[in-house]
This record gives sequence, C-alpha cells and structure tokens, in this order.
Amino acid sequence: NPFWCVAASWDPERRITYAFLHCTSDPAVESIPRIKRFLTKMAAQAIHPILLPVLIMDLETNLTLQDDERFTMDINQVENETKQNPSSGNTVDPLDLDLQSIVQRLNGCSVFLSLIERESDAVLLHLDKAHRAILDLQSTSPSLGESSRTLIRRVDFLIDSRKDLILRLQNLQRRSQTQLSFVC
Repeated sequence: NPFWCVAASWDPERRITYAFLHCTSDPAVESIPRIKRFLTKMAAQAIHPILLPVLIMDLETNLTLQDDERFTMDINQVENETKQNPSSGNTVDPLDLDLQSIVQRLNGCSVFLSLIERESDAVLLHLDKAHRAILDLQSTSPSLGESSRTLIRRVDFLIDSRKDLILRLQNLQRRSQTQLSFVC
C-alpha cells in the first residue's frame, strides 16, 4: 500500500487552498495521478482545508478496503469448512480440518479489520474536530453562515458513513474471532 503525507493551508483573502502531497508507492499503481484526479474532482464539491486530511484518510481506507472482499470470502470459506455457517446443520470433526491454514487466514482477517477500524476511529476524531472548528467559525463569522452549514452537512454525512463502516467491520471482526475460538 502507498504511504501518504499531506499538508494544507488556507488563504482566506484569496480563498485558495494550498496543499503539499507526498506519496511513495509502486509507479505502476499510478497513485499520484489518481489522487490528483480525485482531489481535482472533489475540489469543486467539498474541499476545504479542514477536510483534506479526511479525504486522504478515505483514499487510504478505500485502497485497503479492496482487500475486504477477499477477507469476507476467507471468513465465509472458513465458516463453510468448519460447518459454523448459521445455515449449515452439519458437523465436522476438528481433526479433519487444516487448522494451520484456517488460523492463518483468520489471523490475517483479524489484523486487517483491526487496522481499518483504528483508521476509521482516527477519521472520526478528525471529523469531530472539524465539526467543532466549523461551528466555532460560524459563531465568530456570521457571514459564513450558509457555507459553514453546507460544510457541516458534508462532515455529518462523512461521520455517519464512517460509523456505518465501523459497524460492518466490527461484525466481520466478530465473525473472524468466533471462528478463531472454534478452531483453537
């Protein structure tokens, strides 16, 4: 996965956001051109310097979530192999299982899900700070009323989306932990 680093500042007189983005990744992945396209596309809709770190965190999470399908399939396969799938009425002899493979796959799922959950927690903390900063700005500069309300709606949407993601990840984490406890 690529490594991201971003810094941004806002010039209120010129109403311009200046940003520095550093990314190290495999050139074949074309991370930097993809990020530039994404930021250019989003700039007209939602970019504000206070949200730039969140956009970068979301890019990182989206890249990592590409693994989500594989890990969900692994958990489904383990549930089928161990006959722990809720719809399965059959039982399996634990000695017939390839426990090393099962534990390895489940540990991989568990580590991945913990990482994404921590990233999501960090995004939620930043969004909460952004929400409070916007409210403070709104109270000190009433002329920014409409634009700050729009920005707050965007932040609230991002918060709700991230909370939904965390619930999904927690469910997958429980499924992988249940399987780990079964095979260990």
